[in-house]
Amino acid sequence: ELKVSRMTNFGTLKQGESKRMIIWIENKGRIPQSLISCRLAGWVKDKQFSVEIPQKCENSPEAYLSSIPINQENLSKAEINSFNNDGGTTCESLNHTSIMKNGVIPDENLQNGESEQKDDMEQPIKHSNITAEIVIPPGEKIFVVIICTAVIQGHSKELLLLGFSDFTVGRYIEATVTNEEELLIAPVQPFS
Repeated sequence: ELKVSRMTNFGTLKQGESKRMIIWIENKGRIPQSLISCRLAGWVKDKQFSVEIPQKCENSPEAYLSSIPINQENLSKAEINSFNNDGGTTCESLNHTSIMKNGVIPDENLQNGESEQKDDMEQPIKHSNITAEIVIPPGEKIFVVIICTAVIQGHSKELLLLGFSDFTVGRYIEATVTNEEELLIAPVQPFS
């Protein structure tokens, strides 16, 4: 039996903003499971969503975070441990410096005006598709990282496909993208 994170909605992002979300895959069964593919169905164009698969040595959020060359001082050990103790039924999200209450947090690099592409080049991460299978022993869990870079305005829905030896698990990935002009004319209270 496998448990895969179910909460996969990024919420509302401003155009140009980027957020990361961790999807946990936990083997609750008695036999090892092999993740042989991890990809997006390709429903959303312009690379609004992408997948990062941490290297084998990065089987924890701590190792993943340490591979990203930015300031981590605000991310406490307790916050990281809360991810490790997760039962696998909800999605946990983190970025390099903070965790927000709704489970999805902004990518600080983009808010500081740095390029997401530059950041990606420095990370030792596999993108989009798995080339070799990843074995999940009984009682263990792994994670993949979904990145939403808000480029397409409106509501976007993508399908994440996790392929195992004899079955596939799918999760919808969703985000709503707005721009500054829309926020300026948005109603401040309900019409009565």
